[in-house]
Amino acid sequence: MHVKRISLIVAVVVVSMLTWWAAHAWLTVFSPFTDYVGMIWPAVMMIVLAAVVGIAWLLLEHPLDRVAAILASWATFVIFFSPDIWYLSVLPVFVGFWYVGSRRIRHDIMDHTKIRVWSGLDRGVRLVLLGVYLMISLGFFLLPIGRTADVNLISQGIQGTVQSTYNSDLVKSQLTQLPPALQAQVKSELTTQIDTQIHQWLGPVAPYLPPLLAFGFFLILWGFSFIFRELGLALAVPLFAVLKKTGFVTVGEKDVKADVVTL
Repeated sequence: MHVKRISLIVAVVVVSMLTWWAAHAWLTVFSPFTDYVGMIWPAVMMIVLAAVVGIAWLLLEHPLDRVAAILASWATFVIFFSPDIWYLSVLPVFVGFWYVGSRRIRHDIMDHTKIRVWSGLDRGVRLVLLGVYLMISLGFFLLPIGRTADVNLISQGIQGTVQSTYNSDLVKSQLTQLPPALQAQVKSELTTQIDTQIHQWLGPVAPYLPPLLAFGFFLILWGFSFIFRELGLALAVPLFAVLKKTGFVTVGEKDVKADVVTL
């Protein structure tokens, strides 16, 4: 019994650590938001984390076991992102997301007469992923690229994205119909226009860009949450089946009393 509990805690910590590693490796490349290949590993690890943590919260009955896994997972963040006072400031929020998520999973599972992994983990996994987005956004804010972000850096990033679209087959086919000199003129004018617009829009808020970008990054991750959640739940179902098949967990039956409302 103790070995199984420790194994679940270790699994949560290891998968969390691999998620922080994947996020750090992606965010520290030259242009992370145009590196579509580099985004794959953080996305995969968030899906795996949603499944593993959801199953762990389902099986770890004692609150102290879950708290130990949460604190250890938070602590591994420092391995990849330099220590900072901000880690302590977000600790209560991170613990709150993950612990409330664990309680929701436990309650939702107990409210069912049958073990339904997908529906039982759904609400709790949402909060687990919110905690992950919070930490990754904080990591982005604390990296040099986040703390030194200014209007010029944003303009360069958008220009890089636009430049990559020039290499697409559709745009190439359109540009090749123009003379070379006119192609260069179109690109130059578009670059100048984008740069001007960005400076006009972001100029008034330039001093506050680092925290605003971190918050915007959080919202972007949250916007893709349904993908990570659904794929994580889809992974959790066969994972739970494997644990049953190997005898790591057993599913029994017992008679219970249920509340009934009558007039």
